[in-house]
Amino acid sequence: SRCLALYCDCFRAGRRCCPITCACLNCKNTVEESGSDGARTKAIQALLARNPRAFTSPTDATEKKTLAAGEIACNCVRSRCIKKYC
Repeated sequence: SRCLALYCDCFRAGRRCCPITCACLNCKNTVEESGSDGARTKAIQALLARNPRAFTSPTDATEKKTLAAGEIACNCVRSRCIKKYC
């Protein structure tokens, strides 16, 4: 999935994967892929077209906590995106 699925904690939270804390391989959840023709932007648009509430959780309404880019790493640290899910 190259970190472009809701399995990736960073992508689901609306953050880009940080190369320092995340150990993803061939990651597309980056600044370079965030442009108008980027893979990240297209993946977000496709997910929102299918489910407009894809990036919201029940705690979003009560908890407005913002995290720094490298504060939390995605689960790819363990699997390194080798498995079919991120």
